Amino acid sequence: MDNRSSNRVLSGYTMGQMRDPATREDTYTAEQRGESTSRFETRLDADRAADAPGETWFAAAADGGVNVHAGPVSAARLEMPRDGDNEIDRLRKLRLAQMKADAAAKKEYLRLGHGAYAKLEDEAGFLRAVAEHPRVVCHLCRAGSLDGQMMHTRLQALCHVHLETFFCWLDIDAAPTMLAMVALDGLPALLLAHRGKVVEQLARIDRSFTVESLAYELGEHRAINFEEGIDYSRGLYPKGCAAVRDEHNSDASDESD
Repeated sequence: MDNRSSNRVLSGYTMGQMRDPATREDTYTAEQRGESTSRFETRLDADRAADAPGETWFAAAADGGVNVHAGPVSAARLEMPRDGDNEIDRLRKLRLAQMKADAAAKKEYLRLGHGAYAKLEDEAGFLRAVAEHPRVVCHLCRAGSLDGQMMHTRLQALCHVHLETFFCWLDIDAAPTMLAMVALDGLPALLLAHRGKVVEQLARIDRSFTVESLAYELGEHRAINFEEGIDYSRGLYPKGCAAVRDEHNSDASDESD
């Protein structure tokens, strides 16, 4: 190869490789620039899309009514009061719509059996509860145990207040198969289920836990919608103090007879 041929090859190589960096970057694909969606993000988006059709939520309508939507919450699907309304009308409509939405949600929760602390008879009952309710807190204990009885009292208080969650309990002696599959860290134990799957286990909740501290712990795991300052006393005595006194007096009378 003569010198002129070498110069042409070298010149071609140099011109092809020493273009302006900005010009070269324009020819890169999104994957080469690191802007493409990762495999993890793709799988996460697919999981969210699969879960979305099963979600139902309530939204305030501009006329003060309530709309029921299915799928993920979207700001574009929320209706706000009309621009022509004054501030008082806007607040009134929003408040009225919120009250209607809360009432509709409460009605749906009660229809599903929320608001009561249910005893499950067997493992099949647990599987049905997890499948039928969006959020489940299931108390596993040995019937008659002191720690189990104390946990019953706390969960009884919570179930009357947090209607968004289904509360239940199961005697471990009635769940041999489940105990063989789930390694419990101790008793009593709480199994937390969300959208048909057991997602967390809370064990060794001792007697130092108050109703409020248990509610906070469940809220941290998104098992309930926890808020500061909630009064759980009405959940401890859902029939009222007078009714509790009457029942106590009746029991004492029966014992004396």
